[in-house]
Amino acid sequence: RAGQAAWRELLAHWPGLQRIVVVCGPGNNGGDGYELCRHAHESGRDARVLRLESHAPRTDLARRASEAFREAGGRVATPGSGFAGAQLVVDALFGIGLSRAPDADTAALIEAINGSGLPVFSLDVPSGLDADRGSAPGAVVRATHTLQLLGPHTGLYTGDALDCTGTLSLSTLGADDALAR
Repeated sequence: RAGQAAWRELLAHWPGLQRIVVVCGPGNNGGDGYELCRHAHESGRDARVLRLESHAPRTDLARRASEAFREAGGRVATPGSGFAGAQLVVDALFGIGLSRAPDADTAALIEAINGSGLPVFSLDVPSGLDADRGSAPGAVVRATHTLQLLGPHTGLYTGDALDCTGTLSLSTLGADDALAR
């Protein structure tokens, strides 16, 4: 549901985009990125995943999403291919669980995202930002827009987050409906 919600959010903010690069990490946030990229690819957009070699999917959800993306004809590239021709970068590196500074390779990738000159759409939280505290212990993505998933994250409204999140929106993924029952 998160990947589909992110795809709808992307279309609402950037409806005419045709060329998208989704930077995926190894966890469930990366899995959401693969799902978004699959939807973009299946809609006829030029959409590709960019991933560090060390960021192969590690969770079941991320592995399934990666496989579905590849089965749909999606392609995965390494950062060496850069963002050439892209109109938007989707940040699906890390979600709310990150509370440490990104390693050197990831920090370099984050700096490449920030230096791309492209709008950046972060899924759940800008990668490198502590979603509880609003602090950035190292490199952090500077998003144009951030879609929070399930609920608002306290840390996105304070501290370093104020310079990193861009505009904020929320998709509860239907969890609010389930809790209301």
